[in-house]
Amino acid sequence: MTLSMAFSIIREEPAPLAQQASSFLLSRLAITIAPLETFRQWVLEEYPQQLDAFFSCQAYLEIIPRGLSKGNALVQLAQRLGIPIENTVAAGDAANDLSMLRAAGIGVAMCNGTDEAKAAADAVTCRDNNHDGIAEIIEKYLVHR
Repeated sequence: MTLSMAFSIIREEPAPLAQQASSFLLSRLAITIAPLETFRQWVLEEYPQQLDAFFSCQAYLEIIPRGLSKGNALVQLAQRLGIPIENTVAAGDAANDLSMLRAAGIGVAMCNGTDEAKAAADAVTCRDNNHDGIAEIIEKYLVHR
């Protein structure tokens, strides 16, 4: 059985989409993500300089202003706190974490994360994010370092 979700594209928005809000989260509870993937592609084609769109999990499509990312936030936070970026550790499991995993001194992907997150990371946990994966990272990279 396939569930479907209708969406419409409003071409005459009152203000440019990139200026209306800081981010959007679209959710889809269905067997297939094809309609959201189609919409993601449209967003990237229509607003290539203004917006970025990615899945944070199979059911959530995030649309954010281009350049706004967890990676940039990590870099700015480290600078503000006077911490060299090479002394930071970040954990992630999906496409919304890629920039952070790459920016961190040590980027660690959860073992139940996406292949894309694992490829962007320096290491992968043995335990997943539902079974003390973060504790594993803290023990390995912060406590016993």
